[in-house]
Amino acid sequence: MDTLLARIAEKTDELPEDDLETLATDIERAIWRRDEATVLRIFQHRPRRLVLGALNHLSVDGESPVHAAALHGEANLLRLMIEFGAGVNGVNKYGWTPLHSAASGNEIQTANMLLQHGANIHATDRHGDSALHWSAENGNPGLSQLLIEEGALVNQMNKIGVGETPLTKAAQNNKIPTAMLLIMLGSEVNWNKGKPAIHAAAKQGHTLMVNMLLDHRVKVNLKDGDGNTALHMAAVGDHTATAKLLIERGARINDKNKAGQTPLHYAALENSVQTTKMLLLKNADFTIPNYIGELALHNAAYMGNVDILRMLMDKGSNIDAITNCDKSPLILASQTEHSLGCSVLMQRGADVNINDQYCFTPLHFAAWRGSFKVVRELLDKGAKANILGMTVLGEYSTPLHIAAEHDHCDVVKLLITRGAEPDQRGSFGKTPLHAAVAKNSVESAAILLNAGANIDLKDTNGCTSLHIAVMQNHLEMTKLLLERDCDTSCKNRKQKAASELCKSDEMRALFSNIGLFPILFTFLVLIYTATGAQ
Repeated sequence: MDTLLARIAEKTDELPEDDLETLATDIERAIWRRDEATVLRIFQHRPRRLVLGALNHLSVDGESPVHAAALHGEANLLRLMIEFGAGVNGVNKYGWTPLHSAASGNEIQTANMLLQHGANIHATDRHGDSALHWSAENGNPGLSQLLIEEGALVNQMNKIGVGETPLTKAAQNNKIPTAMLLIMLGSEVNWNKGKPAIHAAAKQGHTLMVNMLLDHRVKVNLKDGDGNTALHMAAVGDHTATAKLLIERGARINDKNKAGQTPLHYAALENSVQTTKMLLLKNADFTIPNYIGELALHNAAYMGNVDILRMLMDKGSNIDAITNCDKSPLILASQTEHSLGCSVLMQRGADVNINDQYCFTPLHFAAWRGSFKVVRELLDKGAKANILGMTVLGEYSTPLHIAAEHDHCDVVKLLITRGAEPDQRGSFGKTPLHAAVAKNSVESAAILLNAGANIDLKDTNGCTSLHIAVMQNHLEMTKLLLERDCDTSCKNRKQKAASELCKSDEMRALFSNIGLFPILFTFLVLIYTATGAQ
């Protein structure tokens, strides 16, 4: 049969695609209408080779007529197609065989017919799902039993995430009767090579499913590949009832995963307010750090989860605790631009001048983000405006350098009015004006100049702002500096004036228009002198 179908397939490659598509569509429509007479008429009156090609042809929807009959439970039509010679193991655009389609549609009769005619029970789609995975997901105990009796692997893992078994699928979709059947027929309840079933159920908040699994000897503290327990998963989804059940059934409330995160860390990260409240009432330890030194309070601050911040601080969590990278909750909230979280922390007395391992303070991060409200509140609480901190490039900068570089104009104005020095030097002697010019932040540069920034200050390479603008070919910035009467004769350490560093005709034109090429100027003077002498 397979050899015959292969020969037919070779011949159908020669058939016009339009003919195959049209005929396949006609057959599919007849299947949807349950119109057996039309299908029989096509079989009787159209060329056999064309009909066979159409039966195995994928339509624009990615389905063949065989898939459609299997999916919609049209057993008589499927039988006719198989008897006519249609293949039973062709794949559609999802990698499904007709058996997958039958399982997806919960059609036990068409699934059984396909199996009796040689359907590959172990075939997997592009996600690694077998027909049993689909049957389990849809919660069909009868079909699942049939597939297992025909040889389906009850513990086969798919390719989704770390891998899911059919039991995982059933648990995730709260299909309790199917899950019980799978367990009875040999599914490994404590399977942790992929995603355990109890984790899948807990993450979705399927409390009855979790209880059933525990009744069937699932270990309540079973860990997945990342070291998470089911309680971690319940905390992620804020499924308080599920989390409470797990604790009552023996879940260790302070268990750490491989990153050192407890369920409380996860609840704080995911803004699981009710579960956080329950965990704290059950005496979850909020002083436990993960492996990079973060408390649950850090997680809540980083995500801007204000209700949980308040809960943890009310319990006594250290408001200025630092991580392994010396980041406090306020630094993390500033870094991630959570203005309300910053406000709550400052209202509770968080240190506004605390710095991380690179000497960055909350004000540096707020300036980087352009968070005007946070910058203003930090300054109101006594944040120092001229502290130097190291950027990711290893350069020391003040908050004003950073705000100017990113052209956060409102923040630049605010910092200057609150005492930030426009000419404060950072690494390599760079001023905030140098930083603005280098990044072509024209508006910020204008604000700095209006505030009295020295336009001709040089960095350690002897470059003025004009040198930097010309080397970067920033035309608008160069125009601004020339309009503000910068000293065009200044030379850098290589004894080059800015006009000698032009990289484009447009830039050269800016200087030539105002007669700033020194060599040309000298040449004209000599000619004039010689002419006058005659």
